[in-house]
Amino acid sequence: MKKYKELGIRDEQAMQLEILRQFNELCKCENIQYFAGYGTLLGAVREKGFIDWDDDIDLWMKRENICKFESEFYNYFDKNKYFLQTYESDPDCLSPEMLRICVNNTFKWDENIGKENFHTGIYFDIFPLDYAFSDERDGEYITELAKRHSRLYSNLKYKWFKLNLKEKAKYIKNHLKSRKYLSKKVREIADLYAKNTKSSIYICVPAATDGYEKCCFEPDIFSKSVNLQFEDLEISCPIGYHRLLIKLYGKDYMTPKVTKGERHKAFVIEESV
Repeated sequence: MKKYKELGIRDEQAMQLEILRQFNELCKCENIQYFAGYGTLLGAVREKGFIDWDDDIDLWMKRENICKFESEFYNYFDKNKYFLQTYESDPDCLSPEMLRICVNNTFKWDENIGKENFHTGIYFDIFPLDYAFSDERDGEYITELAKRHSRLYSNLKYKWFKLNLKEKAKYIKNHLKSRKYLSKKVREIADLYAKNTKSSIYICVPAATDGYEKCCFEPDIFSKSVNLQFEDLEISCPIGYHRLLIKLYGKDYMTPKVTKGERHKAFVIEESV
């Protein structure tokens, strides 16, 4: 029989930091460039570590480095402890357009979702960065596809407990079919533009769901990286982090907000004797 031990925010952050330590080692040894993103970047710049309520790590990686990272992952991470969640390794996952490093024998609780047929452990997000289009309308198209992923996910979350068993089965079937199709289209478009970097006027995060304005950035922001302190580590951040953070969080991003982000409970799964 399984027992669930709830983790506090500091315990979960310590677990995330250990993943980041191993991730840093992999990228350094294999010469793979990455960038801190979202709350992780904000935490590095403003707090020199985790934002108090932040319970995961968000990183960005250019798509040309993704395949190499995937191929080297289990040379640095113990497969008994960690699982690299991708569209190929976990086809039913909710975010097939990105990578997640999941911790085995853990569980991340979301009260809006029932029991799922994919890894639901504590996770660490890696978002692909894609060269995007020579025409802004192309950017709107690719990010619209990504936004549809978010709407499908939200519909599943908030409708789940209102459906009977038969309705759930039908909903999941249709939901997964639509999500896989959209993910495939995003990847096809991303692969097309990845080969045409000279004509690209933006770099975008197609897995983002904040809309066109907040997931498309000028390429020079990512032209170089700079190391910033994050807890007891140094992590790679985009050279243009100031402009990027203004776009994501506004000109006052250095001022902590009173409102805290949503946190889902996390558990370690223990086998009872």
